[in-house]
Amino acid sequence: MNRHHEEEAKRCSIEARSKLHVGVALLVLSMLVPDVGHAETVLARKRIGNNVEAMTYDPLNDRAVVMDGNDVIGVALNPLAAAVLATMRNDTGGIAGTGFRKLFDVLALPLPARQPKGILYVPSLRRYYFTSDEPGGTGTFYSTDEHGTPQSPLVLTGLSAPVDTWEGLAWIPPGAAAHGGTIAALGFRNASDTGSHLYYVRLDGTVEQELIPQTGTPLETYFCAVAVWPAHPSTLLLDDCATGIFAMDLRSGAPVGVQPLAPTPDTSDSEGLIVRRNGEILASGYEGRLFAYDGTLQRTPGDDKLFVVGIGASVASLAWNSDAGEFIALSPVRDHVLAVSSDLRSSRRLLDVAVTNEVPAPQSLTYLGGNQLGISSGFPRGIDIAQVVSDDGDFPNGRSISRIVTEGDAFPAGGLFRPQGFSLLNPADPTTYVLRAFGDPAALKVITTTGGTADTTFYRDGVVPVRLPDIRLSSAATGFSAQVFDNGSGPQVFTGAEIYKVDGTLVHRIDWQRLNLSRPPQAGVWIGGNTFATVDGLTSTVVIYSVP
Repeated sequence: MNRHHEEEAKRCSIEARSKLHVGVALLVLSMLVPDVGHAETVLARKRIGNNVEAMTYDPLNDRAVVMDGNDVIGVALNPLAAAVLATMRNDTGGIAGTGFRKLFDVLALPLPARQPKGILYVPSLRRYYFTSDEPGGTGTFYSTDEHGTPQSPLVLTGLSAPVDTWEGLAWIPPGAAAHGGTIAALGFRNASDTGSHLYYVRLDGTVEQELIPQTGTPLETYFCAVAVWPAHPSTLLLDDCATGIFAMDLRSGAPVGVQPLAPTPDTSDSEGLIVRRNGEILASGYEGRLFAYDGTLQRTPGDDKLFVVGIGASVASLAWNSDAGEFIALSPVRDHVLAVSSDLRSSRRLLDVAVTNEVPAPQSLTYLGGNQLGISSGFPRGIDIAQVVSDDGDFPNGRSISRIVTEGDAFPAGGLFRPQGFSLLNPADPTTYVLRAFGDPAALKVITTTGGTADTTFYRDGVVPVRLPDIRLSSAATGFSAQVFDNGSGPQVFTGAEIYKVDGTLVHRIDWQRLNLSRPPQAGVWIGGNTFATVDGLTSTVVIYSVP
C-alpha cells in the first residue's frame, strides 16, 4: 500500500490544474443551452454508440432489424433495400447512415418494455414483438406496428413458473415440422435453470410447450439468440452470446451435428441471429456490426454490414476525469475503458480492464485523481486501483497498484457487500471509501485500508479493509453510484438518482422524467458546480444536466 499512498500524494500537487480543467469544461457545457427555472435542465444529450440487444428479419424488405438500446434500426441487406431506407422520411434523431436507418423507437411502450431483450417481426401480421427482463414485464410480450405504435400485448398463460430473463425470439412459420405459427422464445429462471429453455408461444399468449435443450450436452447453456433454419426445416440455430452458433432439433431439443457448428464472430457480445431468404446467416455484434456467414456457416467477412451509431463509443457508466476535463467511460464492448470528450464529439481507448488482471467482473468505475482509476468488481468483491497512464514503461496503461477485497468475516456474503459505485469519503484521505452495495439500498458502506490486512487469497496485492459504521439513509437509494462531492454547499453524496448529505439525509431526488430519460437513472457522475451526467439506461445516450 505504500505505493498507493505515494500516488495519492500526487493528487494534491495537481489540484489547481484539476479545477482549471473543470472550469473550462463547465464553461463549454453552460453555453450549450440557456438555464431555465428551478428544475433539472438538460445541457447536452447525445447517443454516442451502439447497444445491440437483439435482431429479427424482415423478409418482405430483405432487411435486418436490430434492437439497439430503445431504437429499432433497419439494416439493408441488398442495394434495393438500402435505396428504400434512404428515401424514408421518418424522424431518425440522427441515427442513420449508409445502408441503415432508425425505423422507430419503443418509448411509447410501458416502462418495463423500453429496453427490450428480444425483438421479432411477424411478416403476415406486420407486427413486432418484444421481450423484457425488467420487473413487471416478464409475464408479457409487448407489441407495436411497423411504425412503433403500441398494439395489444401478449399476456403469457400456461407458464409452469415465472421466467426471470427473456432473450431472443424467432417466428416458426405455419407448416413447419412442429409448432407452426408460434413464437419461439428463449427464457431463463435464475433459481432453477442450468441453461436456457425454449418456449413456444401462440399468438394468444398461450405457452404451447416449454422445451428443455438436452441436458448433458453443449446445449445445456445460456443462449441469447434463436433463428429458424429453412434449409434444415426441423432445426433451430442458437447463439450462446460469446462462443459459438449451435443447432438444435426443434421437437426434441437434441443437438444437431457437432457443437458448435461455428464460432461466434469477433465481438464481445452476439445477441442476434437471422437467416435470410437466400440462405445467408447473420449474427449481430453489440457494437454495430452484422457478421455474415454462408448457408453452411462459413464466415464471409466481405458481406458484413456496419451500422455504427454516433462516435462508436458504447458506454455503460461514466466517471469524470477532473485532471483532463473529460469523461472516462466503461464500455460493455470487451470492457474497454474509454476517454470521451466533454462535448461528446470524440473518444479514444485508454485501456482494457483485463490489463489489471484483477477485475473479472467490472461493475463501475470512478476517477480518484492523480492518474488513478478505481474499478469495482462483482467477484471477488472489492475495488481495484489502477493507473490510467502507466508510469512504468514495462507495463501498459491500467496496471493495478492495489486491490481492496471485501471478503471475510466482517463482510456479509452475497449482494450486501457487492460494490457498485464508490468514491473517496474525503479527498484528503486516500484510505477511506464510501460505496453503494448492490444488496443494501438503505445504507452506504464505509471502509478504510488503514489497519487493513494483507490477503493474497485472490491477488498478490490484496488487502481486506476495516469496515466502518454504515451511513444510514433517510430514504432508500435507487441509484447505484456513490460519489462524494462538494460544490460549495458542503460534502454531499450523489448516487445517480439521489443527492444525500454525508450523514445520509436526502437532499434531492433526480427528476428523470424532466430529463426525458427512458427510465429512472441508476448511475451518474458529478462534473462540477451543479452539473451532472448520466447514461440513459442501456442506450449509450449521455445526458449532461444541471440540478437547481
